[in-house]
Amino acid sequence: MKIARYLLANETRVGVVDGDRIHPFPEGTTINVVVELGLEGLLDTGAQALRTSPAVPLADVTLVSPVEPRLLRDFTTFEQHVEGMMKFSGHSGIVDAFYEFPPFYTATPHVTTGPG
Repeated sequence: MKIARYLLANETRVGVVDGDRIHPFPEGTTINVVVELGLEGLLDTGAQALRTSPAVPLADVTLVSPVEPRLLRDFTTFEQHVEGMMKFSGHSGIVDAFYEFPPFYTATPHVTTGPG
């Protein structure tokens, strides 16, 4: 089952993709609600949408980012990178602080985009 977020008439919706059509979930259903349903709830809701929702051609919608992250955290490095960088400074190993408070930055969640 493929789930998609899309724009139709300036409204963001979520639905089940079926070939070249999409069956909308009930009005007001967000991707976060879909995720909170869990797999079983998603399968039930998706199956219901396929049975009862009028299909919209994919050609009539604009696909958008499949997720709506509330926050993006980019952990800027990984162990092998830190280890390699420590060698450049004449040290070996990884300092304990890396594990206690790994470096990261937060980014705006509004930068996610859809296909293409």
